[in-house]
Amino acid sequence: MLRQGAFKFGNKAGDLVTTALMGQTVYVTDDQTVQATGGGSAAGKLIGFDDDGLPIVSVGIGASYGEAI
Repeated sequence: MLRQGAFKFGNKAGDLVTTALMGQTVYVTDDQTVQATGGGSAAGKLIGFDDDGLPIVSVGIGASYGEAI
């Protein structure tokens, strides 16, 4: 089941999602982690980072942070 919204994910060591990717597509590593480069399915668009530095990714159409966590 696909949920739409903005979600926090872990960041894969060795293929880190960074601020340079803001607004760009990031990719699924597993159900809790994203990575910078492809090799799997797109997770969504990087829209920011939380206070701990975890990537916040918009999944689905028109998602904004806080809609679903």
